[in-house]
Amino acid sequence: MDKVFQVFVSSTFSDLEEERRLVSNSLAKAGYIAAGMELFPATDQDQFEFIKRIIDRSDYYVVITAARYGSIASDGLSYTEKEFEYAKSKGIPVLAFPHKNPGSIAAEKWDSDTSLRSNLDRFNGKLKTGRVVDSWMSKDDLCAKVVIAVSNSVNLYPRVGWVRGDNAIDPKVLQETERLRIENNELKDRISKFQGSLAVEFDPSISGPDSAIEITILENGSRIPRR
Repeated sequence: MDKVFQVFVSSTFSDLEEERRLVSNSLAKAGYIAAGMELFPATDQDQFEFIKRIIDRSDYYVVITAARYGSIASDGLSYTEKEFEYAKSKGIPVLAFPHKNPGSIAAEKWDSDTSLRSNLDRFNGKLKTGRVVDSWMSKDDLCAKVVIAVSNSVNLYPRVGWVRGDNAIDPKVLQETERLRIENNELKDRISKFQGSLAVEFDPSISGPDSAIEITILENGSRIPRR
């Protein structure tokens, strides 16, 4: 049965909008369903709850970093890092792509706050631990590496995926299931009738175990009634 796998693409928004668009297009051309928040960057908790539902339906999770840590949630983490943590908690394979040389990125795409830069360094360190990581330099380089990594993950860690509705269940299986259902109901009906025919109705005139029985004993030819 043919399956299509959904890939969630995560990154900061303003500095990587074009890269995310190109990566999503490359994944779609390779036969995957690209999901993410390209049109709705995560900036509040309500949107993050919606993002979690999208991640739940995804088979693989791709995270891209460059020169920004991203918008901060109430717990002090960026929404990009929160997405990563959520995907990891759900056991979804994570593929990370940090920029190879952030120093080459234009200054206007950097976080001006030094604490955010420190958080980005910390986050990149977390991404590089225990998972597929491949750094990138250009948009084309990134797209190629993402598609190759997802393809390898499909082979190494096959997931549930999606199938067409008309292919989800073979019609012959449905027919056989319906036949067995009818046959099962008929058997239940026959068993019920058979059990009913086994019911025994006793003659009320027949004494039961608690009934008194009259016994006649002959003594010297005389009949002496006993109870």
